[in-house]
Amino acid sequence: FSDLFAVMERYMNEFRPLFRACNGSKPEVHFMKPEHLEIVMNNSIHITKGLNYNQLHSWLGQGLLTSTGPKWFQHRKLITPTFHFKILENFMTIFVEKTGILLKILDAKANVGSFNIYTDITHCALDIICETAMGVNVNVMSDEDNEYIKAVYDITEVLFWKVLHPYVPDFMFKLLPQGRRLQKDLIVLHGFSNKVIADRKKLLESRKSNSSDKVDQGADDLGIKKRKSFLDLLLEASENGKVLSDTDIREEVDTFMFEGHDTTTAAISWTLLLLGNHPEIQEKAYQEISGVLRDKSTPSTIAELNELKYLECIIKESLRMFPSVPFISRHLLQDIQIGAFYLKKLIPFFEER
Repeated sequence: FSDLFAVMERYMNEFRPLFRACNGSKPEVHFMKPEHLEIVMNNSIHITKGLNYNQLHSWLGQGLLTSTGPKWFQHRKLITPTFHFKILENFMTIFVEKTGILLKILDAKANVGSFNIYTDITHCALDIICETAMGVNVNVMSDEDNEYIKAVYDITEVLFWKVLHPYVPDFMFKLLPQGRRLQKDLIVLHGFSNKVIADRKKLLESRKSNSSDKVDQGADDLGIKKRKSFLDLLLEASENGKVLSDTDIREEVDTFMFEGHDTTTAAISWTLLLLGNHPEIQEKAYQEISGVLRDKSTPSTIAELNELKYLECIIKESLRMFPSVPFISRHLLQDIQIGAFYLKKLIPFFEER
């Protein structure tokens, strides 16, 4: 990976604002100016994902990240309400609980020498995303040998290997060790997701038959308001006449898992690295946090987090410098004029950072 990114960075600096390259036998055009990206992203025609996204189909199928056309529009319209502020606010207790566990782990390691904090943040992110996406507590921070989590790690590594070896045809890939690992991982990942979906559907049906009023209000058997996972919201949407098969639901949940833990971990890790390199900024952030979160005996609230303006600026600047997703790819289906450049259809388009 380091060699690939070093070459890409050299090309970007040498040939800015664009350069043409070949991925195996396939030509690609890489742009570096945000104004050029805006032309493509604001056009509802150019939504077909680049060919490199195809490598994710085996795991994520036609989820929101990899789909295009009518299916993408339909699923985006259906999923967008699940990210409403009020719904995200309900997950605050999970964020606080899992972060508390992470802090205890880091505190125990603080005086024993250097360690890779990326791993600990990944475990925390996976714990959070599993519970918010599927309503399942996998406890990876205390059980690193969890079969599902190990499969997530392994398939991510295999799929990136596939991206870096585009010249290996699928029939040959299946015969390689990486291909066999992929099939083994898919059995674990899809099996886990399918089981969670089936169990969750049974639970919702059981609650509905026992007390339909409580289910409609999102309450448990005692009538207490219950937090709904991303999966619960998709199942409810499917029940309300919007067509989502079990496969569709699994693909969206798997997509949420893949995108959620990896990007979050990268963003937090880069932010911590930058803070470590700028102790004066770190101290200023610490003073702000100490001033806002005075009562450590009570969990943090959304309202308190919204007061952390300086910390918000730090995170946004970290994302600007080191975005979690450093490039966006599209497969052009029509000719397009981008600034002084004219691109023919079927040419893959990349926007780089």
